[in-house]
Amino acid sequence: MITGIRIDKAEAWREKQAEIKGLDINISVDTVKVTGPEVQVDFTYTATYPEEVGSILLRGKIADETQKMLMSYVAEMANLTGHLPDGVTLSRWDVGAGTMEAELTFNGLPASPAAGKTNPSIRFKAGFENDEKHKLAMQIKEKMGGKAKLKAILSLRNLSMNGSDASFEVVPSPVGVLRMSGSLLSHEDAKMAKEINDGWAKDKRLPDSFSELVLNAINFTCGTNGVLVVRPVNLAPPMVPPRISLGETGSGASAKSQ
Repeated sequence: MITGIRIDKAEAWREKQAEIKGLDINISVDTVKVTGPEVQVDFTYTATYPEEVGSILLRGKIADETQKMLMSYVAEMANLTGHLPDGVTLSRWDVGAGTMEAELTFNGLPASPAAGKTNPSIRFKAGFENDEKHKLAMQIKEKMGGKAKLKAILSLRNLSMNGSDASFEVVPSPVGVLRMSGSLLSHEDAKMAKEINDGWAKDKRLPDSFSELVLNAINFTCGTNGVLVVRPVNLAPPMVPPRISLGETGSGASAKSQ
């Protein structure tokens, strides 16, 4: 049973003046603490206001421990800011008819033994399920060929690793962002508390039944409280709760509007 939700930080900003085409909600579970029947779920709620709709999921392979360390650093920073950290560049964006390849290059960071060079890189691939994905990839490629900075073109989200597999989503750079973080508190019976603790310790996942309750409670609380946060920067309030689907990120369960 959920006993309370605390919001510790709330911020909103505009990245550009442009028409907003929708609302995308992402809820990540950052940490879970279980003490007897008491459960604390630390979360980050992010609402992005896109100028263009769509996303591209890129998947790659991590060659060694150095690349794993570098990718962990990228995931931590990009999941927090939505952008690549300093020293990491998107050095390749090749679009074909049905697939594409991209490459992250780590400039001036520790060399990867497997890569055998000073600036190691990780290659990622994506397939296009429909024409809209291909169109979005071509739009990004065209913008990358101009003078615009990468931050003004695209954002990254849901960077994750599972063994040697790495993945992340690329979305068009948003018009604005609302981000809130805090903690949800819950009192559970011994069986559910153990299931939550074991699932999180094993693979950073929550039981589906508990996860749905948590994500919907966070979504409602942040959506209603976000109304006042977004007003000064003239973003629409995230009042209408989106349909939630359960997923997995590097930091836990997540929800996205669809």
